[in-house]
Amino acid sequence: MLRIFLAALLFITLSTGALWGSGDGSTLPSQTTLLKVGRLLDVKTGAYLENQGVLVEQGRIKLVGKFESVKRGAPKDAKLIDLSRAVVLPGLIDCHSHLFVSNDGRLDRTSELSEEERMRVAERNALEDLTAGIMTVRNLGNSGVRGDAILRDAINGRKIPGLNILAATRKLTPPGGQPLVDKPVTKEILEREFLTISNTEEARVAVQGAVSAGADVIKVVVDVSTKLLSLEEMKAIVEEAHRAKVKVAAHATTAEGTKRAAEAGVDSIEHGNDASDETFRLMAARGIFLVPTDFTPDHLRQIFAADVERNPKDKEGFEQYVKDYASKRPARLQRALKAGVRIAAGSDVFFIYPGKTRGQASLLMLEALNSEGMSALDCIRAATTNAAELLGWQDRIGTIEAGKFADIIALERDPLKDLSELQRVRFVMKSGYVIRDDWTLQRRIPKNW
Repeated sequence: MLRIFLAALLFITLSTGALWGSGDGSTLPSQTTLLKVGRLLDVKTGAYLENQGVLVEQGRIKLVGKFESVKRGAPKDAKLIDLSRAVVLPGLIDCHSHLFVSNDGRLDRTSELSEEERMRVAERNALEDLTAGIMTVRNLGNSGVRGDAILRDAINGRKIPGLNILAATRKLTPPGGQPLVDKPVTKEILEREFLTISNTEEARVAVQGAVSAGADVIKVVVDVSTKLLSLEEMKAIVEEAHRAKVKVAAHATTAEGTKRAAEAGVDSIEHGNDASDETFRLMAARGIFLVPTDFTPDHLRQIFAADVERNPKDKEGFEQYVKDYASKRPARLQRALKAGVRIAAGSDVFFIYPGKTRGQASLLMLEALNSEGMSALDCIRAATTNAAELLGWQDRIGTIEAGKFADIIALERDPLKDLSELQRVRFVMKSGYVIRDDWTLQRRIPKNW
C-alpha cells in the first residue's frame, strides 16, 4: 500500500509541480509546531525521557523539555501534534547510499537509462527513504557526472521534495573503473561514472574535478580486484580533499587496501571486509569510522532470489558465498569494535528488495549490525550520533536538541526491545514539515515544501 501511495505521490509531484514551493531556497514552515511526546529517546545516554515537549520553529528545534514547561514557552497559535502514545527518535542517516541505482539482483536495470530516467529513479528512492525515516544520505557514486549534486541542489532549492544529500559525484578509481554488476565497464560508463587515477598528480586533479562538480564528499575505490591505488596516491587524495574541506570515504575490502586507506588518513572505510587487527587499531587511533554495509544471510537470499532463480547453476556458488559471508562479517565487526573503531551505518543498497521500499530495505543494515552483536542502542547511534559526526553535521542532525534541524520520527513500540520496529515508522517530520502521520492517516508532502 505504501508503495502505491508513493508512486501516485511521485507522479503528481513530477508531472504537475503542485507540491513544491518557489524554488528560491527561502521557503520554511511558517507554522510553529508543538509536539507532545510520550517517550523521547535520548540517543546519547540511551535513556527514555517521558512526557516531553518539542517546539519547532522555522524548520529547527527551539525547545525540548517537559511538556508543560515547553508549552508555556510556545506561542498561543502553535499547532499541537499529539505523539503521546509514541516513541520519538531523531531522523536516521544512511552513510552509504546509491539513490540512482535500482538493480534486480545482479540484473542491471539502470546503467543504460537516460539521465532523465535515472533522475526519476533517484527521486523515487529519495522519497521512499524519507517516508521510511531516513532524513540524510551520503550518495557515494553511480549517479553519472554529477547527478547527485543536481538532485541535492533541487531539493535544497525546494524545487522537489526530498532529504538531505551529501553528494560524491564521480568515484575516484584505479584505471578501468569499478564494475557494479557482472559486466564490463564500457568506455561510455567509465567516462560518465569514474575519475581514474594512475599517479599522484592525477589523484589531485581528480579530487579537484569532483569538488568543482559539487562534491560534498570524495568517494575513492582503493581496491578493484587486483588493482590498488598506491599509498602515495591515497595520501594525495586525502590531502587535496581535506584542503578543500571535504571528507574522504574509501571503498576498501582487501587487507592491503584497508591498510593503505587508514595510513592515508581517510575519514571512513566502507566495507573493510578483510581488514587486519593492526589496521583496525590504526583506524581507532585516527578516528576513522567503519561503515560495514552488512546484511543478514536471510536478507541476501531475499535480495538475490530472483537472480538465482534466473540462473539455477549459480545457486550452489551463491549458497557458499552466503555461508562464507555469515562466518566472516560478524567476526570482522567484533574485531573492529574490540579495537575501539566507531561504527557508522551505511546500507549500500543499490537493488530492489522484494516487498520493501528503498527506505525499508536500507534500514535492514541496522538489523544486520544487531545480529552481529551490536546492541539495539548502538545500532541506532550508528545511524544518528555516529553518522552525524562522520558527516561533520553533528551541529545539525543526529539528536533531538535545540538548534538542530527538526528531523524527527515516531514509532508505536520500543525499538530498543525490537529493532525491527524501525521498519514500521509511523510519523516523519523533515525540517519542520510533517511528511507522514499514520495516526491521523496523513501521508503527504506539504504544498509549501
